[in-house]
Amino acid sequence: MTNFEVMKKDILSQIENMDIERFYDFLGLLNGEVPNSIDTLIDAKNIFRCINCEKMYGKCALKRGIDLDDITNDECLERFTLYSKSEIK
Repeated sequence: MTNFEVMKKDILSQIENMDIERFYDFLGLLNGEVPNSIDTLIDAKNIFRCINCEKMYGKCALKRGIDLDDITNDECLERFTLYSKSEIK
């Protein structure tokens, strides 16, 4: 199983277990709103975050102070893709 599959399954499981109010807040989040429950809406423990990326792959261009959106976006996507395709050990 890949990290990508684990992340998707985790998010899907959380969505499936939401009650109506939490799902409403989740839809608001997708629409750019910041619900009051933002801190507890989605458990991100299995999501590949910036801090995880830095631990695994080192500082990115953005963290090194290079402020070029094209470079950092490409670098972030490349690292996320590399992580996502990796098999869980």
